[in-house]
Amino acid sequence: MEKRKIYLCGQISGMSMKSAKVKFDAAQKYFNEMGMICCNPCRQFSLESWEDNLIRDLMIIKRCDAVCLLDGWDNSDESRIEKIFSERICKEILYFDGKEITTSFKNYVKS
Repeated sequence: MEKRKIYLCGQISGMSMKSAKVKFDAAQKYFNEMGMICCNPCRQFSLESWEDNLIRDLMIIKRCDAVCLLDGWDNSDESRIEKIFSERICKEILYFDGKEITTSFKNYVKS
């Protein structure tokens, strides 16, 4: 059986690269321990422009089984575009708050 591929989606712009990598690497470790393959944009070679990175990431999402939105994803224009694209091509959407996964945004947002 082929391992599931998960694209990690979250805010990178506006954060220090060190902070972003810590968050994305923790999520990658979590999913890898569950036997899944993660596509971690913090570990991708950065292209010349924001637009080029977005196009590359959308192509990666197309080849993944699911997209996991990391805590704070909604603070990122790129992440919001990636979520809309993922929904339009019927990818499973997961939410990860750093401790647990949910498939419902309502469960993800804690009051």
